[in-house]
Amino acid sequence: MTEVTTSTDARIQEAARMLSTGHGKTEIAKQFGISRQALYALMRKPEFKAAYEILQTEAGDCVKRAASILAEEAPEAARRLIELSRSTDKPGVAFKCLEAILERAGVQPEDSGHRTRAQFNIHIENFQAASNEELDKFLLERLNPILDVAPIKRR
Repeated sequence: MTEVTTSTDARIQEAARMLSTGHGKTEIAKQFGISRQALYALMRKPEFKAAYEILQTEAGDCVKRAASILAEEAPEAARRLIELSRSTDKPGVAFKCLEAILERAGVQPEDSGHRTRAQFNIHIENFQAASNEELDKFLLERLNPILDVAPIKRR
């Protein structure tokens, strides 16, 4: 009797894991060799609901941790992109670096939404001529509402 319960518990856990990671119900039913109706019956069990809820909570916690890590690294990434744009002798690389920063900072071209190299070149020239303090201020003003960014620490 214990072996059947353990097997059923394992199936419930695996079905909950598959559902929580985006597998379709038809796919899950095929994986277990059962009908969709049998899968729905399994999903109504309190054990399934509890397992699924735990997995959803853990997934939410993982997403929050990842967002926190990304937010912490955003100022450093922006600083490195600016440094790269200043140190490269390839205009295309500088353009792409600064375009990425401006886009994430919410700087939009003034026309119908199409970004043109000329429009970004104005911003790029301003970035390249700006001091580190001016860049920090700009980035904090633009990125802080989006990412809740702490001040950039210089090395």
